[in-house]
Amino acid sequence: MKQTCVHIAAVSIITFLLGLFYITDRTPYSDEYVYLGHAHTLYSYGVFGSQDGINDFPKPDARFAPLYPALLAVTMHIDEDFATSTECYLSSGGVNENNCSGEFYTVKVIQLLIFALSLGYIWYLLIIISSSKLFSYSTVGLLLFSGTPFYYVDHFLTESLYLVLAFI
Repeated sequence: MKQTCVHIAAVSIITFLLGLFYITDRTPYSDEYVYLGHAHTLYSYGVFGSQDGINDFPKPDARFAPLYPALLAVTMHIDEDFATSTECYLSSGGVNENNCSGEFYTVKVIQLLIFALSLGYIWYLLIIISSSKLFSYSTVGLLLFSGTPFYYVDHFLTESLYLVLAFI
């Protein structure tokens, strides 16, 4: 069991370290504004909903799954700069993004940590199923080098959280 924990830790640490190279300071776009908006209303007003304007009280809206915006809202409580950056991007509607600070690093590191731990868990499941370290490392390696986990780590999309659940 101790050796298995070492392998799980190795997979998780390698994933995390590789993922740090994929994190960028890019501007949110498209659907990302919807999830950031729902997270911001949850953070600011305690309402899972959408706003017409940044100063309007949000209307409750359950069109989207709440787990990912809730993760973003919790991160906003942890990192006020992330909340401020989100508010800036939402109020500018993406038009005036050059004036926004783009402090999204904390949430992206949290997403990366979630993926790193999940890939360690996936390696563990594969070793239980196959009893082959080669197969387990090869499968996790293919998943890693496909770039899919790192792509979603750098975006504000529900896949950042739900792919982990689907992988497992």
